[in-house]
Amino acid sequence: MGRCPQRMEVPMTRSRSLALVGLLAAAAFLAPAAQAQQARFQGKVTDAAGQPVEGVTIHLDPAEGSGNKTEVTTKKKGDFILGLVRPGNYKITIDAPGGQVITSIKAQSKESGPEARNKPPDWSVDQKIGPNAPVNLEFKDGREVTAEFVVGAPAAAAAPPSQPAGDPLAGVVQKVQGGDCAGALPDIEAARTANPQNARAHYLAAYCLERTGDHAKALQAIDQVLQVQPDFAGGSLLRGRVLRALSRTDEAEAAFKKEIDSSQYDSVRNDAWGALALLYKDAGRTDDAIAAFEKIVQLQPQKGEAYMELSALYGKKGDRAKQSEALERAKQAGASSDPAALLNVGIGHMNDGHYNDAMEVFHRVIDTPDVPAADLAMAWGLLGRCQLNANQMDDGMASLKKAIDLDPNGSMAEENKQILAALQDQGKPKAPATTKKK
Repeated sequence: MGRCPQRMEVPMTRSRSLALVGLLAAAAFLAPAAQAQQARFQGKVTDAAGQPVEGVTIHLDPAEGSGNKTEVTTKKKGDFILGLVRPGNYKITIDAPGGQVITSIKAQSKESGPEARNKPPDWSVDQKIGPNAPVNLEFKDGREVTAEFVVGAPAAAAAPPSQPAGDPLAGVVQKVQGGDCAGALPDIEAARTANPQNARAHYLAAYCLERTGDHAKALQAIDQVLQVQPDFAGGSLLRGRVLRALSRTDEAEAAFKKEIDSSQYDSVRNDAWGALALLYKDAGRTDDAIAAFEKIVQLQPQKGEAYMELSALYGKKGDRAKQSEALERAKQAGASSDPAALLNVGIGHMNDGHYNDAMEVFHRVIDTPDVPAADLAMAWGLLGRCQLNANQMDDGMASLKKAIDLDPNGSMAEENKQILAALQDQGKPKAPATTKKK
């Protein structure tokens, strides 16, 4: 399929261009509606104290061979949005800072759209989750799934692997595993007072204080850990997270690098690379962020989110070749071969106002063989909106018509028709004014 739609011979006028600005502003490019084409999955990840947790990668894996494998990573406020989830039953797992696991979940599925606002949910859950228990959710077409995940530390994240049998802190660790950091802190403080050389007690204190948002005290506790045991597993990683929360970016960077250079555990070292990459990205250090994410995909070739981050970062630099290459590498690694992942990248560019980047991604979907008709129609429809924003009026209208032809009853079809009708009305010559005969 060609990259450019056939041009339509529709005259372009200044009045049509100005009117289009208002039309597109009112439509807001309909990116949220685009994400609801099949199912929309959104929610938030917090700790037991209700504090948002950034950097948690949520993986969706089809539980029964249907659906599409994909993932998303939480932002600073712990929130995430993942659209274009195909119908099916999914197993949900996470990669979280410090090796945390899901300890509880609240979720529900409702029909999307204003007409379904007052309807009851199709299903809802509200339950605790064991450290090794999978989370399974059903996604139906046209539904909106909202989830609230609470994460906590497993034993391995709260202490080094050499935890001795019969350890008096075992009960405290169980509380931390269950996400009850606030309840565990009094016992942890008692253990620290009783034995100031107990690095594990100091680490538990630092971890729980960081989870409950007391970063100043968390830093004091983690410094005690490293004073007692400088090579404590994950100690420098946790210190970097605390320093980053305190906006001490340079020191956080040094702490993450120390963990990378000294950790004997691959999983901890990988977490440190992830934390460092996000630090660089948020600080606007694009080249450093690219280098860090490149290291992540070298260490973890199946980590699809890293390829998506690389694609966005190369796009930010204007390097379209490497932007496309990052997506191709994801496909070759089996990390993101589904067009839904590419559409999400494009929608993200649209939401950020990077319409040229978005068009590159939508063209990529269009050029991919065997794309489902619904996804292909969405790619054409979103491409059309970007083209109209770029004042490519004829190409934009042709793309919208192509989207309607491919999926005439899709969720975006009616909106596409409305935009086309408005544009065509603007292009019609006005009827001459009538005057009364004398």
